[in-house]
Amino acid sequence: GSRVITDVARIYALATGVDAPNTAARIRGAGAKLRIREEETEAVVDSFYFLLLLRLQHQHDRDAEGGTVEANRINPRDLNELDGRILKESFRQARKLQRRLALDYRL
Repeated sequence: GSRVITDVARIYALATGVDAPNTAARIRGAGAKLRIREEETEAVVDSFYFLLLLRLQHQHDRDAEGGTVEANRINPRDLNELDGRILKESFRQARKLQRRLALDYRL
């Protein structure tokens, strides 16, 4: 999930000349230049941060258990109801971003 957002942020940053050091800054900078509503941009940034947080929590739990196997793979069924809903919304934001990219570049 976070990979999609990172890749699209890089593409839009290159296309708009945004020289930002991280994904969130790239999204915000490119979003402003592309005249994307700030609410949409912040929804993508929030989704990106949630996905990173979820991954880090999972890695921490794996380390605490003494295992590193599939530390970046999370079974959505293992999440509580709230995290599951936020995860779904985060994926919706990533999909929306992909669709925008496809329309902009006729992919």
